[in-house]
Amino acid sequence: MIVRTIREGDGPTYVLLPGYMFDAWSLEKLASKLSNSHVIIVEHTTDNAIVNLSLWANELSNRLSNIDADKFYLVGYSMGGWLAQYYAQSHSDSVEGLILCGTCWANDFSKFSATNWVDFLDYLYSLERHTFVKISLWNSLSCVSKSDQAYMSEVQNLMNSNFPKYQDCLYQIKLMELLVNRDLILSFDKKILILYSNHDLVIPASLSRNLVKHYPLAYTYSLDGGHLFVHENATECSRIIKGWVGDVCCT
Repeated sequence: MIVRTIREGDGPTYVLLPGYMFDAWSLEKLASKLSNSHVIIVEHTTDNAIVNLSLWANELSNRLSNIDADKFYLVGYSMGGWLAQYYAQSHSDSVEGLILCGTCWANDFSKFSATNWVDFLDYLYSLERHTFVKISLWNSLSCVSKSDQAYMSEVQNLMNSNFPKYQDCLYQIKLMELLVNRDLILSFDKKILILYSNHDLVIPASLSRNLVKHYPLAYTYSLDGGHLFVHENATECSRIIKGWVGDVCCT
């Protein structure tokens, strides 16, 4: 696990948990637009053979305490949203609010199969690097982004510069398997914001909307873009998040 401070400010503290494979670069544009804030990104890397959710949450808690991040808004994107929900329930005292982007209730993601994901991961790593990147991004981007050559070049360069390590991807799949097969307890009763795209091909909007069954008081917003809308539409994401956090602070 790597915990990095992206920007320092006097405003709210945000801790960002990225999704599978894309990792920190996918949220750095959003982080750059959370002005006047203290923004921290967590990278899902591992040197450990043990995959354990409690160990993961305790390690994150310790690392955040070491940099004086005692109270924060937890932002979880995609798989990071599953981890964010787990962390918010196991360490609720430190989480002032939960912001879930392009994610769902882990148990609802019934099509997840760790075996199939590992097989596909092995296939990707058998390809040339540029083909790996193109395939990995394709289903995560909107039609508008895929027809924008400048944007495609931007995200392909970002992924090439932050090319995922096989062991990290395997670790992330194992974390997802634990989350999908674990019943979360509804014990988080603080403010929750849900952002999703109606054109998400990875985690369908219907699954994101189903989160309100588990968090009835959550605020929901739909945005343009694909699964990677947090990068494609980072300006609008940040506007909604800052407005929502401002409202939360005033209530």
